Amino acid sequence: MIRTLPRGPAFALAWCALIWWIASGEPAYCGTITTSRLAQSPRGSAPATAPTETLLVEVRLEGIGAVLVLAESRDDSEVLVLPAAPIFKLVGLREPPVAYMTLEQLRGRLGVAVVWQPRQLALTLLDPNQILPASRARLDRLRATAEGQSGLLFPQGLRGPLFGLTGDDRGATFLDLGYSVGWATLRASRSSVSGRAWQVYVTPLDRVQLSYSEAEHRQRYADVRLALGHTWAAIVYQQPNVEVSGATVMGPLVVFGSTENRYVFTWRGPNTLNVQLGHSGDRSAVSVSFGPLAPSPLMIPGVR
Repeated sequence: MIRTLPRGPAFALAWCALIWWIASGEPAYCGTITTSRLAQSPRGSAPATAPTETLLVEVRLEGIGAVLVLAESRDDSEVLVLPAAPIFKLVGLREPPVAYMTLEQLRGRLGVAVVWQPRQLALTLLDPNQILPASRARLDRLRATAEGQSGLLFPQGLRGPLFGLTGDDRGATFLDLGYSVGWATLRASRSSVSGRAWQVYVTPLDRVQLSYSEAEHRQRYADVRLALGHTWAAIVYQQPNVEVSGATVMGPLVVFGSTENRYVFTWRGPNTLNVQLGHSGDRSAVSVSFGPLAPSPLMIPGVR
């Protein structure tokens, strides 16, 4: 036989449970408890009343890279809170002063534009003025690469055999033979007028070039040329003399000098305008030229 409680006590018990549920704002039983997780605030603010939503956000620094972080969207997506440590590491800064930052705090701290794209879950940092350490480091690498690929390098040549035959109306002939393996070239020639000659060119590195030559009725010749960024230097031996020369590029100005009392200043102006001031021995000269064929900054101008 099943006994049941009287209706009066059961109704009173249900009524008390309803009053307790209304007062506490949470169900007394058989319900779900809604909680809100608040990340550490940079200012220690009070916990938000609205539930937070966790988002996987890609933070990008234009031209550098990207990192994925777990961010929190609060106050109905009005506020985005992000962990500061991985973002500071991306931009090349040290440990952040706080663990989490909002978008406005990131803008103020980094000093760059911060673009939030909620649909793509992407946060882009724009640094056109190269303020951030990572941006400056990238710019330095690009400059170093540009200097390393300047015209002062000695690119390795093509590979294969070389052949040339020249004749004139006097019946004189010039035969030129050789072979190149890219970083080294060997050439031999025979002229019916000046005799035999041979040369060897070696470029073991992009910044180093060596050459040596011998010829009948002429003195031996050897040189070593070095290119370091926008600076070029050479040591030339022509029996029995040794000459040291060099050139450097400083913006539009190219300066060349030699121990043989020779120097030339070449200014490359706008619209293919070139101005040269040179000196050799006891003579000086000024040259002004205009056009697509620029004068060599290693040649002394003069009237010939």
